[in-house]
Amino acid sequence: MKFAVVALLASSGCLQGLISDARAQDTPAAVAASWIGRMSGAANQLCYMGTFVRESGGKMESLRIAHYAEGKEETEKVEFLDGPAREVIRNNENVAVYFPGSKTIKLVHRKARKFFPALLTSSPETYSENYRVTLGNVERVAGHECQGMLFEPKDAMRYPRWFCAETTTGLIIKTNLKDDKGVLLEQMSFTQ
Repeated sequence: MKFAVVALLASSGCLQGLISDARAQDTPAAVAASWIGRMSGAANQLCYMGTFVRESGGKMESLRIAHYAEGKEETEKVEFLDGPAREVIRNNENVAVYFPGSKTIKLVHRKARKFFPALLTSSPETYSENYRVTLGNVERVAGHECQGMLFEPKDAMRYPRWFCAETTTGLIIKTNLKDDKGVLLEQMSFTQ
């Protein structure tokens, strides 16, 4: 990811509304809730760009994402780097898919799909109702420190999910989903 761009955009007011550092809280539940709040807002409120890989169902693909946010306006472009060439362009809830090979555009008339890293969309309370959230180790991904967090389901209707959020911004930069036997189902991670 190009955090130099993020730092530059911060001076233009693009990085607004970040919650104070979770480590300032005094209980494990409060720390986890603070991190969830930061993570759920970061992907929508920050400006960022980068390349990430997604592995699912034995297939791996590379994608490039550019996200811009200012106030309530969000614009995002996701370019698929493997397989058929296509780009998804989203402006708030309006979505278009561009196919460069045929030079066609398809408008999507359903709720906009949020791409990685915008995976947490509910309130911290919703997650604490359904998961036991524990902080893990601070790791290094794509050259950035990130806070690991494990979401263990409280029922059999969900699978465990692990997230790693960049320590400064709260942006999710790596995640994986495993089944109840620990088999990896899906993994996404920024590589740049």
